[in-house]
Amino acid sequence: MIEAESLINLKSKDLKEKNAELKFLESNVQMLEMEWSLAEGESLKNPTPAQREKVLEKQLHSLVEQLTAKQAQAEKLITYIHAKEKELERFNNLHRNLQSCSNEVSEARNPFRAGIFGVHEGSDAKAVRRTYQFGVRTEGLKRLMILRSAFVLYILVLHTVVFIKILVS
Repeated sequence: MIEAESLINLKSKDLKEKNAELKFLESNVQMLEMEWSLAEGESLKNPTPAQREKVLEKQLHSLVEQLTAKQAQAEKLITYIHAKEKELERFNNLHRNLQSCSNEVSEARNPFRAGIFGVHEGSDAKAVRRTYQFGVRTEGLKRLMILRSAFVLYILVLHTVVFIKILVS
């Protein structure tokens, strides 16, 4: 019986030592898990160069798609503006023709309207109007050139922004 009690005491002591060792190992495991989670958090904050490159490529792809969409939109606007300018020019020509027909009809109805030297006042008005129409056409071309220049400048700025974002990230 004494032998059994000593064996039980020995086993109990051994179990207590194992229990203490297990608690020590569990605390080490918990500490290592906390360090691991901190390391993972830091790695998410500071991605590897490969991860950073992948993110930058995605951003670049997205920005290029946006730029392409904006270019297509701007080209459609330019086409629309050009069509409207042609339509305006056509309406101006119609208006001019209508006015010249109206002037010819009024001159035919009133032949005494001519000046002393037989020169019609309407011919001077036509010359002035042609100069004005030519100026409008030039002004329209200037506007179109300014619009195209602004479009090119817009694309340049977008490219610059894309590359700055790539460099900053």
